[in-house]
Amino acid sequence: TKTVLLTLFVTPTEFKLVADQSEFPAIEAKRSANGKLDLAPLMLRFKEIKAQFPDQSAITLQTDDKVQYQDLVRLIDQCIGAGLPQVSVSAIVGA
Repeated sequence: TKTVLLTLFVTPTEFKLVADQSEFPAIEAKRSANGKLDLAPLMLRFKEIKAQFPDQSAITLQTDDKVQYQDLVRLIDQCIGAGLPQVSVSAIVGA
């Protein structure tokens, strides 16, 4: 059962997913007309990860201190919904 160290770096402007040493292209943090973050592109990326690593259940969210609380809660919910229930949250180191 292969898993990776999965980290999602979250800033107010982008999401960057890193699996071990492999960095995926950044996803722009876009908002809809009602102000909610569009998380669909990120969910597609999670599906790719789960297809490659079906046993993957852990992810660390490293967040910028400018990320809004309600956005962080939605991100955690989306991680759990994508089959990544072991969510850890920490600040971006050196930010």
